[in-house]
Amino acid sequence: MTTKLAAPAVSDPNTREARPFAWLSSATALSPTAIRGLPDLRYMTEDSFAALARSLADFSLRIQRPLDLVSAHRAPIVSIRNRRRRAATLWVVAILAGRCDKSTLRSLANSWLPQLAGTGPDVVAAAGSGRKLIEFLRGLMTANLFDRSAANLVPQARALAALDGILAVHLDAVERARRGQPVS
Repeated sequence: MTTKLAAPAVSDPNTREARPFAWLSSATALSPTAIRGLPDLRYMTEDSFAALARSLADFSLRIQRPLDLVSAHRAPIVSIRNRRRRAATLWVVAILAGRCDKSTLRSLANSWLPQLAGTGPDVVAAAGSGRKLIEFLRGLMTANLFDRSAANLVPQARALAALDGILAVHLDAVERARRGQPVS
């Protein structure tokens, strides 16, 4: 009596395994790995920081009033767009410089984030959009880091560790602002 062995299961190469999204966790300080990756982050993204800032400003407009921009195709007032682009540019430049000092975190929580969220001086209301903006910026800059093939991806991995470290510290400042705590 012979028995047939079951054929091994072959996975379809066109289907992808569903994986959970890894949200960024907040941190209070940069890790040594993040500090080592700062030069790589600067080098790989310095040419596109203006495009990153424009994309962040445009995204902030889309999340604030998605129906107006989709259905009516209305362009926002130029002064609003310019203020948001300025805030986005200052934030992206601070990220590329690896700035996580008190003054940068205070500027993020009290100035740049409220301008990007369009809430005026209300810091607590602006912090509600903070995670969305940080995750958007994280995805945008990650795509920028890995936009071309390379034989060695170690520099990109170091730059990604630096980016995640900086954004984790910035997320901590946003969460403190949401709770009404002073940013330290």
